[in-house]
Amino acid sequence: METATERDHGHAPPPAVRASARPFFPSARPVAVGAWTRGRAGLLVSGIYLLASLLYFWHLVVAGPASVIGHGGDQFLNSYFLGWVPHALAGLHNPLFTPNLNYPNGLNLLVNTSQPFLGLLMAPITAVGGAVLSFNLLVLLSMPVNAGAGYFAARQLVAWRPAAFLAGVVIGFCPYSLFASEIGHLQLSFIPVVPLYLVVLLWVLRRQWSPRRAGLAIAILLIIEFFISTEVDVTLLVATVVIGVVSLALLPSARAQFGRLLGTWAVAGPILVLVLAYPLWFMTSGPGSIAGPVQLVAQAYRSDLLSPIIPPDGLAFAPATLVSLSRWFASSPAENLGYVGVPIVVAVLAITVWLRSERRVLVLSVSSMALFVLSLGGALAVTGVPHLGRSAQATGGPWLPESLVADLPLLKSLIPSRFAEYYVVLLALVLAIGAERLRQRWAGESDVKVGIVVWLMVLCVLPLVPSTIDMKPLISLNQTPAYFSSAAFRALPRDSALILSPYPADPDPIGILWQVQSGFAFKMPSGHAKETQGSSHALAHNAWMGYAALSTAGYTLTTISHGVRIDRTPSVRQAMIDQLNAWHIAAVTSTPGQYKHPAQGLSDMIWLLGRPTGRVKGTYFWNAPFRVPAEP
Repeated sequence: METATERDHGHAPPPAVRASARPFFPSARPVAVGAWTRGRAGLLVSGIYLLASLLYFWHLVVAGPASVIGHGGDQFLNSYFLGWVPHALAGLHNPLFTPNLNYPNGLNLLVNTSQPFLGLLMAPITAVGGAVLSFNLLVLLSMPVNAGAGYFAARQLVAWRPAAFLAGVVIGFCPYSLFASEIGHLQLSFIPVVPLYLVVLLWVLRRQWSPRRAGLAIAILLIIEFFISTEVDVTLLVATVVIGVVSLALLPSARAQFGRLLGTWAVAGPILVLVLAYPLWFMTSGPGSIAGPVQLVAQAYRSDLLSPIIPPDGLAFAPATLVSLSRWFASSPAENLGYVGVPIVVAVLAITVWLRSERRVLVLSVSSMALFVLSLGGALAVTGVPHLGRSAQATGGPWLPESLVADLPLLKSLIPSRFAEYYVVLLALVLAIGAERLRQRWAGESDVKVGIVVWLMVLCVLPLVPSTIDMKPLISLNQTPAYFSSAAFRALPRDSALILSPYPADPDPIGILWQVQSGFAFKMPSGHAKETQGSSHALAHNAWMGYAALSTAGYTLTTISHGVRIDRTPSVRQAMIDQLNAWHIAAVTSTPGQYKHPAQGLSDMIWLLGRPTGRVKGTYFWNAPFRVPAEP
């Protein structure tokens, strides 16, 4: 006899089939009377996700495009990348390389986190409001876009929209997405490709799409992701292998679909090779490419065994005693990305045991566990800073299989903690399936029981609620020195090489922002980016300047910025003058207000270069030619 639910939705009961003949990941069906219409539901869900992001970043919204979140220096570099792509294309330059940073060698943008696809996508916004406005919008949109993609993926597995909404919340607003957005790591925070990629694979397995159509879609998605984050592109392929191996090992029915997957990749593979051959060559062997590891201590950033259940700082429900334990998981709070909370961990374990006979739950749960193991790195760490060996390999605990991945070519620089992205996505899908199945089981028995399902869902996401971001500093674009809009600056030939002080290196390379605000009108050394050092083309890094090539000018001006006395000897001054002339530097600027000790710093600059050519408000400048100043 037809049920009321099936009659209202126009679905007859499915015929009984043997378990062995059930489709792999069966399609979801509507299950509730009065379910939202597709368009209305999508608008409501998207609106809620967007509102949540706007509330979290409210102080940035109020500040408007005249400010950027101040956190380290990556926000300056990513603003630069977003602006450089349309600037390069408009000038018929290579968008994958810039001569304006790391002068005189230039910077390979594919080695760095340049997100050229996002730069192209935001080009109209950048043209109207500037690169910082595009950066701020992407920060605001990353979490809701990820959540929307997660919701769409979950809807392929569940019919009850609140369950899919729950999955979207976990995927879009978990600490992985939250922290990556907050610190401006757009290459990590903007990940809608991941759930969409899983959807395409699901449609192939269900025979909703042909291998040819799915192969084309997968190729497009992976090409887009390559030009957002090469790291996510590579780890996504590793996650694909993990999920595939788990499926083949656990499900005989999955082996019957293996031929369709091979056919899909037979279409995607040649397209990927054709489109990405040059970018891959450029990244590994082109100008500015780096020989050896790009991440010097990748294994320092790995999840702790307790990362999923010990909250990091920045969440509303994070007791100080627990935060103190998690503060140095992954050697850095910014890379402590694996937290999902005790309720989700318990719920997923319970769902897996309860629905262990459902193949989709089994595959998703076991795959998420395998990816969590990869996020632990090459050796287990428990409630402490991950230990490293002499060659930066993981030590200090039992051996883990991620060591095998880390030894493969092109994978040596992968940061293990970032595999958390994938196990969080899979956990969210399991959670959605479990919520729907529990509601189905209790539907019609008692409204109280259905209400309990909703409250259990709320309990699962409650530990993910962030604390306010009001304490995060904002940097006003009005702080850009007036010199860069003055007649003295405009008098210099365009594309001249300048050296800025404070030198654009750690801990606050704000000079990158000044270059963006000038419209890329000049070149400069350094840039807080992955750049080469010396004839070996190894990654430039030192404790004093961070990711910056070591030079006489760089070391001396960084010393001044840090408030440390320079060695006032004739050899130091002569070496400085010689380097300025060898690099054909047109001008040196000094903004003492941004030094640790302004008066001392300005005194050192005058000792090095002599009397300034001029001054524009708080910025002094010296124009070429440079000569050793006479002793007073």
